[in-house]
Amino acid sequence: MLNNKIHKVEEKRKPKSLILDFGYVLCYPTTGEWFITPWFSHYIKEHGLDRKVILKNTKGFGDILDRQIRTMSQEVEMFYDFYEGVFEKAGYDISPTDIYRIAEDITISTTKYKMFEGVREELVALKDYYDLILLSDNWPCGEYLMDEWDLSQYFKDIYISSYYGIKKDNPDFFKIPMEEHHIDASDAIFVDDSDVPLNTAIGLGIDSYKMDRYNNIKESNYNVIHDLNCLCRKKS
Repeated sequence: MLNNKIHKVEEKRKPKSLILDFGYVLCYPTTGEWFITPWFSHYIKEHGLDRKVILKNTKGFGDILDRQIRTMSQEVEMFYDFYEGVFEKAGYDISPTDIYRIAEDITISTTKYKMFEGVREELVALKDYYDLILLSDNWPCGEYLMDEWDLSQYFKDIYISSYYGIKKDNPDFFKIPMEEHHIDASDAIFVDDSDVPLNTAIGLGIDSYKMDRYNNIKESNYNVIHDLNCLCRKKS
């Protein structure tokens, strides 16, 4: 007599995708300012420039920083134009040679950003539960640093905004990894420190969290977290 018992094999559930921002989620600027590297900070002091004036005049050049670029050499050219505009607006007469050195430094510097303490351990733990995706409003240097820090190994994929010419304020940027990796919004989690990207993700139906590494947020309309460990599910 045939055994009609049906043995059901439980399908292994595809892990959720955890989409992470770069700045203030994984790392922070060493000098406290994204556009002033340690070397440039020294240059500012050495040449008697006003740091506050320079920072004030970094605003207003978003069209330059929003260029679609894919290589480090293109990034150097972009930052050359950026700093040339900043210095001109500040009224500083900086030589083309020095502007190039500053632009090259911010592109290739490996000391301009620092990882938050414990980030590597967080990623190691998270990788057991999620497919990790990096989604960053950044330039090729972002991917370069991920490789230099040996963090790329923990990520299924890395998406840099300048490669595509769109940023996280545009839902289409989120849709690129979602379509390429067949990610459903209900199976995704997004972490960022800024409101606009969070609103974009929430609008797509993605469960989103605001990162507050410095414990500065007292009240928020978002789910606030202070590290990535809290996203690790308990092992069954």
